[in-house]
This record gives sequence, structure tokens and C-alpha cells, in this order.
Amino acid sequence: MKKQTMLPLAALVSAVLAGCGGGSGGGGGGSSASTTNYSIEFVYTEESDTLVNNAQIYDRVVDTDTGEVTGYLYAYDIGSALDNNISIKFSDSDGIVQSTESIDDGSITFTDADIPDDGFVTIVEVSNGTDYATTFSKGYLEANANLTSMVLTVQTQLNADNYNEVTGSNNLTVESVDSSYSSNGDIGGRDIEASKFYTSTIDAYTTNSLSVSSSDGFYALSDDITSVAQYSDDAQQELLQYAFDDWGTDTITMTYADDSDTFTPNNFYDTVTIGIEYKDTYKSLSELDASTDNETLTYYHPSDAGDDENWYVYASGSDINSAGWSAGFNQHIDESTWDVTVDEASLFTGMVSLGDSTDSSLNTDGAIEVDTSNSIQISEDNIALVRVAWRNGNSDNPLLKQHTLYTEANEEGIYILPNIVDIDTDDISGVTIQENYWFTAESGDLDSRYAMTRFFPSSDDSWDFNDTIEQDYHALLLTESTRHELEAESFTVNYLALEH
Repeated sequence: MKKQTMLPLAALVSAVLAGCGGGSGGGGGGSSASTTNYSIEFVYTEESDTLVNNAQIYDRVVDTDTGEVTGYLYAYDIGSALDNNISIKFSDSDGIVQSTESIDDGSITFTDADIPDDGFVTIVEVSNGTDYATTFSKGYLEANANLTSMVLTVQTQLNADNYNEVTGSNNLTVESVDSSYSSNGDIGGRDIEASKFYTSTIDAYTTNSLSVSSSDGFYALSDDITSVAQYSDDAQQELLQYAFDDWGTDTITMTYADDSDTFTPNNFYDTVTIGIEYKDTYKSLSELDASTDNETLTYYHPSDAGDDENWYVYASGSDINSAGWSAGFNQHIDESTWDVTVDEASLFTGMVSLGDSTDSSLNTDGAIEVDTSNSIQISEDNIALVRVAWRNGNSDNPLLKQHTLYTEANEEGIYILPNIVDIDTDDISGVTIQENYWFTAESGDLDSRYAMTRFFPSSDDSWDFNDTIEQDYHALLLTESTRHELEAESFTVNYLALEH
């Protein structure tokens, strides 16, 4: 057995998370549950450099020098093109398929009653003789009411010229920013760097001026609220004053960061970001260097947070132990105390072991069992969204290429991938397994859609699927505005994300 590394991670019940409602609550009695309806629509996605009238824009690339959009992400209505390639399978708790349904005209509807108790629903797409599967456990769907209607991408490559773009009327626009600010009159005694840093979701602009105009070439999307910040140091770690552009219509007075607090982050974090979630947007204000172990860091803030401001601290670290785990830790800062503790011990009690051994095998029913018990040990009190991705690397054309499971954490660390295709032990050797966990205080604290969009192809690669375990073949597709809101909302939640 491989050596395990102990880290201070544990059950989400105390300290900071106690302010969010404490540990997990039990289910109550009452009347029988009503039927929940689910719908899934499948689309093909592709980049285009052309603006198509009335088409829904799902993402874009903006040239921040000119404000010109150089790439749009569109979805295409595939109709019945893949009806013979995609099916939905319902499996019991052992991963045995109980029934199969075909999609009709690129979509399917079903109810929770169609899924066996403690069972699964699996999307199976056959492409060039190879299966690509995405599974949701019944418990995962029941715990995440926002997944009753999903738009998912397909793996099969199609010719977009043969299909129509999905239409939409609520597209965002790229706008030049025009705003003016004034320094806070209370500033005194601290060093002042002349530069002002203007930030939007898509652009950043630095100038010594307290105003920006359309001629400056600073751009933002129409759902964004831009910010400006000034610092006492040239590394932009000591915040001096800041403002948001919706604080007024004339000259806006910036808020003075007249107070500071210190904290010592856990040693395996490399960077720590202080920022604000504000009206469904978020802005990073300071990025602190946490690369030196046991170093005390200082962050600056106002004595009183403004209306609608939710301050947060986000820490990240890669290769946090010899097993190659990475972590992301978000804490909503209590603006009444401004205390920051970048240490999982403030969120967890007890110990969780992180190791480096994850195995898969076939159970007696032919389903794949992924055993993570030597990789991560989770107590029964832990609440987490879980993604387990299993990928076959033995051949270029295996029976099953990738099977991705979305489920909830379990204490045993055994995750079932239903038996959607007959494979043997030769097919499960040499595989790659990726684990992702998002621990929260209670189920539903972190929107599951936010977690799932982490595995959509990046705009850096023209949104192309690169045939990698780090991407979902049936990826959740959301509009730009929804995705931005979920991203901002995530910074209001206390959570720990782990990847291995």
C-alpha cells in the first residue's frame, strides 16, 4: 500500500462554517414527495468569428485593445441527428441497467420515479464504435434542484453548417466604460502609488487618472459592474482605496481602506486573493504572496463594508502533498470582525487522510467500482459534491473511452459507474482516474452548476474538446450571464475544493 499523507481536513461542522448553519441536518417526515420532472437537451457547440443575428451567445473572446469580439461560442440545434447515437440508461444501486430510453429529436424527459432508489441515470453516446458516458446519481439530482433542466454538449463532431444556431434575445454586449472618481479625503499617513487599476470581467486598464472615457479603450460586458483600486505599494498588495462604477452617476468618491488585519495561511497555499462579491459580480482587490511558509500576511479593508459588499478570501495551492493533490479554499469574510483564517482547521474537525492510490475494478455485476479509500478518507458527516472521471488509455478505439460520475461523497469511498457496456478486466487496466470534491457546510451551499462548468472546454482553446479527462464530454452549457452570476456567487460560500 502506498504511503498516505495526513492533512488537516475534516468534517464541516465548526468554526467559520458554523455561521452558515452548522452540520448536516436530518430529513424530516411528512407527506409523500411529489414527482420531479427532468429534461435534457443535447446541442453541438462550435466557435465562430461571425456575429449571427438572433443567435444565443454562450461565451466570447474580446480583443481588449479594440473591444472587438474575435470569437463567439454558439450552440447548434442538432434535431434528430444523433438520436440513434445517444441513449439514457437507468441503473440500480449496484450499477445494473434496469431500463433504456432513446432520445427524441435531440432531447429527453424523465422523472425521478424512473431512477431506481439509490440508483443512477447515465447518458451514453456512441461515436465511431466507442462509448462516452456521463452518470448522475439519483441522490445528486435530488440534492440539486437547479439540474431539472440541462443543456448538454455532445461529443460527436458535426458540421455546424448543417444546423441552425440556438436562438436567444438576451445576449450581452461589449461596452466602453466612462466613469469618474475622486480620492477619499480621509486618506492620510500612508504611502500612495499614483496608478489606478480599473477592472472588468473581460479587461483591465491602468492609468494615473481618476477617470476613464470611451477613448481610453477600457471595455466591459453589459452585465458587469467595473471597479477601480489604488494601492500603497507597487505590488498591489496594500489596498488604499477602491470604488464601483454604479455608486453614482457623477464623480464617485472612493472608499478608504482604513483598517487592516493579519493572518497566517496554511503552508500548502501558494497565493491568497482578497476580493469582493458585489451584485452578482466579483473583483479581486489584492493578491498576496503566500509562498513563504508560516509567513504572516496583512490585508487592508475599510472599517465598515459598503452595502451589497461580500468580502472573501480565496487561497489556492498545487501539489499540496507528495500525492499531487491541489486545493482551493474560499472563505466569506465576516465584515463585523474581519477575521481571516486560511486553514482548513477553521472549517473542519477531525482528520481526513489524503493519499495517492485510486483503483478501479469490475464488480460481480460488471459495473466499474472506483475505490478512492486509499486516496481520500471522508467521514460520514462530510458533505461534498463529487466528480469521478474514469478514462481508458489502453487503445485508440476502446469499447468505453470515458465514464464521468457526478454524485455525493460517501464514507466508504466506493463509487459505482453503471454497467453500460460489456467490458472485461483487460479494459480496466492502465486507466486514468481524476477525483474532484467540493466540501461545504450543507448540501446546496455551492451551486452544482458552478462545479460542473469547471469542466467545460476553455476559450483559450477555442472551446474545442481536447479529448482529456479534465473535460466533460457532455458538458453543462450555460448562458454568459448565468455563468458570471454563479462564479460571483461561489465567492460568498465557504468551501474547500480538492483535485487529484
